[in-house]
Amino acid sequence: MTVDEKFLEKWEERRKKGKKNYFLKGTAVGTVIILILLILKDFAVHPIVFSVAELGNLIFKNIFISAILAGFAAIQSWEWQERKYKNMKGKK
Repeated sequence: MTVDEKFLEKWEERRKKGKKNYFLKGTAVGTVIILILLILKDFAVHPIVFSVAELGNLIFKNIFISAILAGFAAIQSWEWQERKYKNMKGKK
């Protein structure tokens, strides 16, 4: 099985589950990954010790930013995959 055939098979399975499902899963996973990176960045940039209130605000802000970025990435990923799928199906 070629790489293209594997892609087509996997993408057809994901398409059946729907765009909403893909978006929700992608946003959830992406939010966690981006959140971890943002928190690590904050601790690297700000070597001072945070108070509990500051830490709470920082985490809440980072969750909000992470969710927005991950949501945009999930939407864009769907569009890229769908475009690739349609192009590959059109060539066959």
